[in-house]
Amino acid sequence: KDFTQGRYNFEPAAAIVGDNEDYAYNCGRIAQLSPALLPQYLDLLFMDALCFNMDRHTYNYGFLRDRETGAVVSMAPNFDNNIALVSRGYFSSPVGTSNLLIGLFVDLLRERGLHYEVPELSADAVLDVAKSVLPGEDVDRSHVATLVLDRYRRLRDQILDLETSPPAIRQQAPQL
Repeated sequence: KDFTQGRYNFEPAAAIVGDNEDYAYNCGRIAQLSPALLPQYLDLLFMDALCFNMDRHTYNYGFLRDRETGAVVSMAPNFDNNIALVSRGYFSSPVGTSNLLIGLFVDLLRERGLHYEVPELSADAVLDVAKSVLPGEDVDRSHVATLVLDRYRRLRDQILDLETSPPAIRQQAPQL
C-alpha cells in the first residue's frame, strides 16, 4: 500500500542516519530533525520490542515529507515487519523469549532520560488482532498472543521500574 497517498515523499532514515542503527544515535538525529518525531520513533521501537522484530534497519523506516515544501510531516507508517513474531518458527515456549530488544529499548529510555507512556494492551485486543491479521488454519494464534502478552508485561514492568527508580540511580548519557 502506498502510504505517501500521492501527497508526500518518503525518505528512508538512512538519508539522515546512514547505516547507523544505534537507537541513541538515531534518537538524537531524529530529535534534531524534529522533536515532534521522537514519540513516533519510540512507538516504532516499542512495537519492535513487543513483536520481536529483529529487522529494523535504516531503510525500513523513515519520514514523510511534504512534496511542495520538503518539510517533514511525520514518521512514515510502520512497515516491513516480516521478520517478527514467529516468522522463523515457533518458540519452544512463547514465555521468556529473548530480552535483547526489550533491553535495548529500556536502555535507550534510561540513557537519554526519556519518558515513555506505555499503551494499554489487553489479552482480548491481542487475540482480536491475531484473528484478523493471522488468517489460516496453520497459525497458532494462542502461541502468538501469549508471546506478545508476555513481552508486553516485561516491557511495561521494566519501563515502570525505570520511571519509579530514584533519579540518582538513572544514568544520563550526553545528548547529541
